[in-house]
Amino acid sequence: TTGRTLDVYVRNTTYSSAKELYNTSDTKAGNIVCGTTTELEISGDYEYVGLRSNSGAMYIKSITITYEK
Repeated sequence: TTGRTLDVYVRNTTYSSAKELYNTSDTKAGNIVCGTTTELEISGDYEYVGLRSNSGAMYIKSITITYEK
């Protein structure tokens, strides 16, 4: 559905449960808007990426994450 958003969070400690994606102290790297955005470049030195839909479950056909040293 166009307009639904996938929020992208980053941090340097592991996520131990899905509810940690609702921790307001995590850094929000940005979002990907369904039907509009297809890429997101994350600036900074983070080890872990968390993805969260802004409204209910979201089906993701594929995702590619590329880490650069």
